[in-house]
Amino acid sequence: MKYFVQDPKTNQFYYTENVPDMVRFLERLTKERLGLTRAQFTQNLADLGHGYDDPQGITFTRALAADHFYIGAVKMDGQHFRCDIHDTNNFSKPEFGD
Repeated sequence: MKYFVQDPKTNQFYYTENVPDMVRFLERLTKERLGLTRAQFTQNLADLGHGYDDPQGITFTRALAADHFYIGAVKMDGQHFRCDIHDTNNFSKPEFGD
């Protein structure tokens, strides 16, 4: 599976083959675009009652996708679609079938 995030400032897409690389890129993008580190951003979420972030960055990624960035996956035909990349990654494993 191929994942993407679109930088809202440049409208450029960043692609990666796995979710951990995407989370690392989002950390950098959050610092550049929002002026917050991942820890600061997720502390703000926790203060608002959204819960704390986990090592995989699920809370972090979902919050960014909801309010700040266009994040998703690329279909086999090259079409981009917005999705929860963590769920998509989990359910694209062979044991879940087509």
